[in-house]
Amino acid sequence: MASTKNLKAVPTTGTMPRLDTKKIPKAERANIGQLVFDAIQREFQNPEVRAEYERWKADRAAKGIA
Repeated sequence: MASTKNLKAVPTTGTMPRLDTKKIPKAERANIGQLVFDAIQREFQNPEVRAEYERWKADRAAKGIA
């Protein structure tokens, strides 16, 4: 894994700092992306999570939001 010692949060006016993702090596960004994707896939295997998503999607469709 690459070193993160050179990564610094960029100050913002809000309460959450922003991370300059351009400073994250491409391979590490791909690893992070894969981890997030896998976690989302696992969550959607849960019937409760899937049902909540379907309700959310139907609500948006009813409101005419794509």
